[in-house]
Amino acid sequence: AFDKKLASNQSHSDLSEIMGKIAEKYHIRVISETNKERKSKTNIKPTVKSMLIEGSYKNVRRYLYALGNIDAMVFIDQLDMKNKEKSRRVKTSVKLVVYTRQD
Repeated sequence: AFDKKLASNQSHSDLSEIMGKIAEKYHIRVISETNKERKSKTNIKPTVKSMLIEGSYKNVRRYLYALGNIDAMVFIDQLDMKNKEKSRRVKTSVKLVVYTRQD
């Protein structure tokens, strides 16, 4: 399973589009999103994707779970959820690490 996900030919723009569609499905608002490539001495390239998202707690959980099922190696590196009093929506800062193989 890991080799298949690493062998995925998804570009960063493809992954952003897929993540956007998943966000729409779960009624998640993506407030901001940045990508930063990390240096690597191997052909496996890590990219840090930092996002600020907002949605109901249940839908944020569903969204994050769905990201694990996309055709790429995606790991949650950092997660911080905040809820304003009397609000059903949570703002979530999430830092993902996406690994791709560069042949």
